[in-house]
Amino acid sequence: EMALDINPDNGEANEGLALILLNKREYEKARTHLAKAEASGSAISWRVYNSLGVISDLEKDYKQAIANYEKALIVQPEMPLILNNMGYSHYMSGDWDSAEKYYRQAVLNDEFFERAWRNLGLLYTRKGDYEDAVGAFTQVEDLPEAYNDIGYICMLNGKYDISEAFFKRAIKLAPRYYEAANSNLHKNRQLAKKNQLP
Repeated sequence: EMALDINPDNGEANEGLALILLNKREYEKARTHLAKAEASGSAISWRVYNSLGVISDLEKDYKQAIANYEKALIVQPEMPLILNNMGYSHYMSGDWDSAEKYYRQAVLNDEFFERAWRNLGLLYTRKGDYEDAVGAFTQVEDLPEAYNDIGYICMLNGKYDISEAFFKRAIKLAPRYYEAANSNLHKNRQLAKKNQLP
């Protein structure tokens, strides 16, 4: 803020303040400073466009988010974070093939990028590619947890028979300590029963 008092058009100071505001969830103020950073004429950081994309995602304007991430990728074409965010925007807009492409690129560039592996697992589960979903989730968690996560996603999407099978697999592999799968199995049966009622 002191830097901006001296020069309100300082690109780096506007970017820095915008990132702080973004973390504080003050999105409109963040957007104002990001726009000033973009207009400053100095070299634009990928963080400016990525942050604008995040704000657009939060507003469910996925088309605009994708446009911002495309600009960020021009600056940093192999940045896993941007690729993952691009995948998310495509996923939310219903373009699952493009989402898969970007998630895969993200984990190719960083095999330890947990968020992208989880997003890939979620995508495969939604597509019904359960073997691939297990493969994605087990990159970042153990097999019982992967089965539980897949079961949970299926339950949320009303696929109660499939979710029951995955919860049972999770419990079978880790019967003593896997309370989450037992709890989810119980919840799944209640939802299945409720949805069978006339």
